[in-house]
Amino acid sequence: MINMKTRILTVALILGLTSCKKVDEEKPVISIETPANNQHFEPGKTIDLKGKITDNEALSQVKIDMHSGDGHIHKSTKSIFDFEEIIDIEGKEYALNLPITIPADADTGLYHLIIEATDAEGNEAEFIELDLEIHEH
Repeated sequence: MINMKTRILTVALILGLTSCKKVDEEKPVISIETPANNQHFEPGKTIDLKGKITDNEALSQVKIDMHSGDGHIHKSTKSIFDFEEIIDIEGKEYALNLPITIPADADTGLYHLIIEATDAEGNEAEFIELDLEIHEH
């Protein structure tokens, strides 16, 4: 017959072994293939955002944000182009392939394209920021 001390010791050992979970502290990594920094686009055209996001354990989310980078208010009849998309992702690798259509009436000037990623543990990748120029042909 197993005495009480042996039972308590066995339960404590089992709980101790199952609670020793390794914490993921490694950040995801973002690599962008296109567009290139300082690339120029025309209103009405499409920006092909392509790249790869990787993590050692599990990815959770990618956020893409594009907004005017001129730092001032335009006095034009054209609209300032803003774009934001949040995508829930899974696995250790995600192929980013997102067409971003620039409206035909988008205001010209400097824009920032920012790509961020988070893994399942909440670790945030070093974000990527590209400067893009929208101009008339």
